[in-house]
Amino acid sequence: MQRLLLSILISLTLGCGGSSRAPKKVAGGEGQVCFPDGSCTMAALACIEGICQMRPQNNVDPNINPNINPNINPNSMNVPACHDGRLDPGEQCDSSNLNNQNCVGLGFAAGALACGPACAFDTSGCTMCGNVEIDAGEVCDGGNLQGQDCMSQGFAGGTLVCTSDCRSLDTSNCANTACGNGIIEDGEACDGFNVSGESCQTRGFDNGTLRCNGACAAYDTSMCFTCGNNVVEFTEQCDGSNLNGQTCESLGAGSGTLRCDATCNGYDTTACGADLVCVLSVPADFPPCDVNDAVTCFCEGCVNDGVCGDPTSTRIDDCVCPDCRTDSICSNVANCETDGQCDPYLEGCVCPDCAAHPECQN
Repeated sequence: MQRLLLSILISLTLGCGGSSRAPKKVAGGEGQVCFPDGSCTMAALACIEGICQMRPQNNVDPNINPNINPNINPNSMNVPACHDGRLDPGEQCDSSNLNNQNCVGLGFAAGALACGPACAFDTSGCTMCGNVEIDAGEVCDGGNLQGQDCMSQGFAGGTLVCTSDCRSLDTSNCANTACGNGIIEDGEACDGFNVSGESCQTRGFDNGTLRCNGACAAYDTSMCFTCGNNVVEFTEQCDGSNLNGQTCESLGAGSGTLRCDATCNGYDTTACGADLVCVLSVPADFPPCDVNDAVTCFCEGCVNDGVCGDPTSTRIDDCVCPDCRTDSICSNVANCETDGQCDPYLEGCVCPDCAAHPECQN
């Protein structure tokens, strides 16, 4: 009897935690990390997010070996689980956790780095394309076309480029016409200086130089201009009311109203010289003025026959006339009266009083 009681006490002692050692925790059990191959110790357990958890009672996989994975020591502790999102010793990566690494950091030019099934880097998405060097499998790389161009590909001209994967040449910008050779070919409106007989005038402008655009597809009218649009362009001196900052005074034509001529290539000074004081009389030993014009300040006027004071003419040129610029009398400053009055019959353009005369501006 005593022996029976002693056996019962010993059993109760052992069953009530008489041992001070904690049970050894292993992988693959409920609430524990899954084995590296994603299995657990029992068919009732499933590896969910790296942890062995109970399956629903109606979802027990009969194909799962209910015994401990024979390839794993069931007594091993803290077995690391690949693809639990944590970087464990020996892992290069884990799922989307690439340990702040990328293709470039691994020596590639570009691409998308991934994590493989064994938590090692998967570089199949990385590429050397983009380093401008020809690597294995590449036909070209960036601007490195290995000396190829559109003409070497059988086209007349254009721009050859490399495809984004460096595996082929892109001829979409090549053409069977060669823009820039001065010959108008199919699809070209013009070529270089060959504008097919067109001009700025035929394109609706007054003047200028018509050119062909860089693609030979259309005319370039940027060097054409129209007189009368009040914009001083290219070779124009003035345009309409735009006198380009000039006045009668700045041109030395006295005061008055300066105008732009009809060609935009010069000024109209006929309304200048309003302050010109004119003497329309001559000494008694000269014929009297037969053109009494205070606006243009003429006595005799200008014959413009190339001869100053031509005796065969019924009129004698005034000294301010172009034909008399070099005449010994008209060009002699000693004959300048310098009294503030222009006597065009006796005083030439060399005289200060007649410098603003309209004829002296021509």
